[in-house]
This record gives sequence, structure tokens and C-alpha cells, in this order.
Amino acid sequence: MKKNGIYNYFNTIICKEDVGLNEKPDPLGIILALKELAAAPSSAIYLGDTVDDMTASASAGVVGLGVVPPYATDKEKLETLLFSKGAKFVIRDINKLIAVLNELKS
Repeated sequence: MKKNGIYNYFNTIICKEDVGLNEKPDPLGIILALKELAAAPSSAIYLGDTVDDMTASASAGVVGLGVVPPYATDKEKLETLLFSKGAKFVIRDINKLIAVLNELKS
């Protein structure tokens, strides 16, 4: 994250080690981040590239931002699936992430 210049966009980071056996689509990781930040779900954005990511974000009540990875074989189908599982936004080009985050922050 530091190498790619996006570390400063994140106020907290929760890893797999923080949630134990509660893997996505369980929203525990998101809930822990919200608690650590003392933030309301409506003020948070969760990035993910799977339907489980979007299901978890929707379950936690945060904005889901779907990212279609470059290796996806059917980008249109994955985009549709991400939206169907609760993504509010989906980007197909990770290089547009910073612009989208800047737009959402304002």
C-alpha cells in the first residue's frame, strides 16, 4: 500500500489474523474496523473483488466498492455479480481507484 501510494487513504487496516475463523462473507473484519475508527457504517467504504466482499460490506452497512481484477475472464459478468451482492460502485480499472476514492471522500 505504501509502495503504490494509497496507504494514506486508509485510517485502519484489519487483516485475516484479526478475525480468526470468521472469514468473509462474515462482516466481522469490517465491524472491527468501524469500532477501531469509532465510525458509523455510513461513513465507510469497503473495497473488494469478490461477491463475498460485497456481501460482507452490505451486511455491515458500509458502501461496497467492487474492483474487477485484470485477470477476470468475464469482466461484465463479475461486475454484474458485484452489483447484485451489494456493491454501490464497481471499477474495472484499478488505476482509477485513487480518483474514485477522492470523489467519494468529497
